[in-house]
Amino acid sequence: MGRAALIVAHTSRDLITRKAAFAVHELIRAGFEVRMLEQEARECCITDVVTVAEDPSAAENAELVLVFGGDGTFLRAAEFARPARVPMQADPPVQERHGVRSWLAAITGGTRRRAAAGPPGTMER
Repeated sequence: MGRAALIVAHTSRDLITRKAAFAVHELIRAGFEVRMLEQEARECCITDVVTVAEDPSAAENAELVLVFGGDGTFLRAAEFARPARVPMQADPPVQERHGVRSWLAAITGGTRRRAAAGPPGTMER
């Protein structure tokens, strides 16, 4: 079985949904099966993921659960990660120097050079 990740996102915040969409793209490029809860994928307008039901089996056989949002989203993601015994990783804060690209490179093992201009809302320095 290949690598898989579940993404849990706070869908009412535009910056968060753009970062989640970017993460989906990068993880798929790295060969991951990317899962999202059906309603969250729909609200983020992300179609190239495997949608899963919002139940304890959502993270089953995943390598990790990636969280895009705040404390409430993190706690909700824990409801999926814990039964599957899967580690969680929270999205780095907007102020973090290296931003979401470096974070994803560490997860995927990628060493891709940072592009001069990323997708809208990545807010890298």
